Amino acid sequence: MTRDTRYSNAHWHCESGLAGYGPDATDRDWAVYEDTREGIRGLVVSIGEECRQWAEYERQGAYGLAKSDDYEGAWNTLTDAEALEVLALNFDNKRANAPLFADDPDSWTRYVRDTLIGETFPHPVDDGRSNIYVWRCDNQGCVDAADDAIA
Repeated sequence: MTRDTRYSNAHWHCESGLAGYGPDATDRDWAVYEDTREGIRGLVVSIGEECRQWAEYERQGAYGLAKSDDYEGAWNTLTDAEALEVLALNFDNKRANAPLFADDPDSWTRYVRDTLIGETFPHPVDDGRSNIYVWRCDNQGCVDAADDAIA
């Protein structure tokens, strides 16, 4: 497997946090995804799961708004939930088999890393009070902490 040397020491994280503040830095129990084909595929799974979790949260909020007769708020919140479901589908490794990516196995990885993430994140959720953050990181301490957690 060929590794892109521009990202040789890099890894990725996907976490939610308060809008404008980022993920909770005191937690630091962030999953680490290497900047390799397999690492990016793992990151894609994590992004999809994060989007689906927020979509379910939004959907439950929409039901609560509808029960309190706030139908406009319910509609808007349900629309946000559906947008998150679509986003989760955009971050699905099955797309790597699409004709656009079929001839070059690393093209899906490059597309996710170099285009899709940059155009999408941070992504607002919970009426803009929170964001889903995905970021590239060079801090070796993250990798060491993740290795310690596995051991």
